Amino acid sequence: MATQADFSPEDWSKVFSAPFVAGMYISFADVSNPVGLMQETAAVVSAVTDAARASTNSIIQAMAAALQAKEKPVMPERQSDMAATQASMLATIEGAIAAVEAKDAEAVAGYKQLIMDAATKAAGAAKEGGFMGIGGTSVSDAEKAALAQIATTLGIAA
Repeated sequence: MATQADFSPEDWSKVFSAPFVAGMYISFADVSNPVGLMQETAAVVSAVTDAARASTNSIIQAMAAALQAKEKPVMPERQSDMAATQASMLATIEGAIAAVEAKDAEAVAGYKQLIMDAATKAAGAAKEGGFMGIGGTSVSDAEKAALAQIATTLGIAA
C-alpha cells in the first residue's frame, strides 16, 4: 500500500493534482462563470474527500490528508492554444496513473475511478447555458465529450 512518502515530489504532485486537472479539463470544455468554476472546483474536493471516507485505498487516503493539510494542486501551464492545454492536462493524468501503477498496482483501479468521479462531479456542478440560472443543462454536450476523453485516457468506461 503506497503512501505519499513512496512517491518522488514530482510524481506525488501529479498524483495529487490529477483529479483537479480532470475537473479543470471539464471546466475548459464549457467555460462557466466564476461562480460555476468555484462550484466545479468544490465538486472535485468533495469527490476526493467522499472517496477517502468510502475507500481503504491508501493513495486516496493520502490525497485527502494532503487536502486537509492545505496542499495545493499544481495545474499544467496554459498553452498558447486550448488544444495544447488540453493535451498537457491529459498528459498529467497519464503521468499520474503511471506513477500509481509503478508504486501500487492494486490501487490503480480505485485511483482511476476517483479521477473519473471528480470529472463527473465537476461536470454536473454548475449549469451550462441558460440565463441567470434559468434553463441550461446540468452537463453540456461539450462536457460529455470531455468526460468521454477522460474515460478514454483512463482506459475505463465513461
